[in-house]
Amino acid sequence: MNQLLKADGLPLPEYQVVDGSFVIRFKKIPKKTTSETTQEMILRLVKNYPQITRKQLSEKTEVSSDGVKYHLDQLRKAGKIRHVGSTKKGHWQIL
Repeated sequence: MNQLLKADGLPLPEYQVVDGSFVIRFKKIPKKTTSETTQEMILRLVKNYPQITRKQLSEKTEVSSDGVKYHLDQLRKAGKIRHVGSTKKGHWQIL
């Protein structure tokens, strides 16, 4: 198993004996996404939930809050979305 994980460039698990049981712990592997994929996810969510917040976008896309802010700025600059109304009561609009 270690050879296969190593060959794929994945982290090796931790092996322990706990209370007489053999435990193997695998490390969580972060998802690799491209900017395009992340922005497509954000656009889809904004289309379906125009009043979605950055925090909700972060939770649903599993991208940091700063990452979501970056992608929203990129989508705005590209003329794909805009925010209408106030920060708290506004909504997103796809252009």
